[in-house]
Amino acid sequence: HHADAAEAIRDGLLATGFDCRLNEPYSGMDGFIDSAGRHGRAVDVPYLLLEVRSDLLVGGSFERVRVRRALLSALGPYLSDLCADDSSRPHSPSSA
Repeated sequence: HHADAAEAIRDGLLATGFDCRLNEPYSGMDGFIDSAGRHGRAVDVPYLLLEVRSDLLVGGSFERVRVRRALLSALGPYLSDLCADDSSRPHSPSSA
């Protein structure tokens, strides 16, 4: 489980003004993260499930840009750390 990363990403999204909750209304910890969890464990990489309300993604371009910027802002530091730690991990098409 990657609670520290999930909390940091949540905090980053909250800082951009989005309502962001961990494990609500249901939890990936209860088995709903099957595909991401199975693949993450198979290649030994951290995995998280993010769910975004679809109306925020299909609304006007301003809202889509706002969502995109918030996600990049919140995920950027996490992904940078992950990529830095990834230099020793073997890469294969199936792990991308």
